Amino acid sequence: CMKGTTWEGGFREPGIVRYPPLLQPGQRLTQLVSTMDIFVTALELTGVEPPANRTLDGKSLVPLMKDSSAKSGHSDYYYWRGNAVFAMRHGDFKLHFYTQGCTDYWLPARTQHDPPLIFHMLRDPAEAYPLNATLPENIVLIKSARAALEAHLKEVHDDNSKGTAQLNKCNLAAALWPAAQRLKVKPEDREYLCAHPSEDPSQVEM
Repeated sequence: CMKGTTWEGGFREPGIVRYPPLLQPGQRLTQLVSTMDIFVTALELTGVEPPANRTLDGKSLVPLMKDSSAKSGHSDYYYWRGNAVFAMRHGDFKLHFYTQGCTDYWLPARTQHDPPLIFHMLRDPAEAYPLNATLPENIVLIKSARAALEAHLKEVHDDNSKGTAQLNKCNLAAALWPAAQRLKVKPEDREYLCAHPSEDPSQVEM
């Protein structure tokens, strides 16, 4: 599935790091990390205190750089699409509450999954074999994940350091809009207010 979706094809990519003081040539890490971690890692490596007036989503990679067997700082990781969490990583598992897009950004259409789709990411990184959500151990997993998600959403809601919305301006000539190709139109180079592109494309001004 293409970039922009919350399937692994939209998020997962390799990272290559060179830092001789801590990393050996050929060292390989398989733990979950994020580009959000780079800022926090740079702060720790340079001895700079992180800002105290905001919550930082990133986790320092220094423990992993020192010990490749250390655990990732992300026991939970949230896959946002626009203003909604479509999926989350919970330990070694990934749960999809919504899916949308694969053949392009919008198609297939948004689908809610209740119970969520569950994949074991170490055994099935391609997300080809959903686990049985009705098994007792997976019912416990879903309950635990939902509790973590609720806490995360509350933290986001209560965070006073959030910036202004930046996802409500569209320019079909500048953005990756598969709908333009699908509808066989030549996008006009014009900026306008719109719904976030994760919404129904029929609601987007063409």
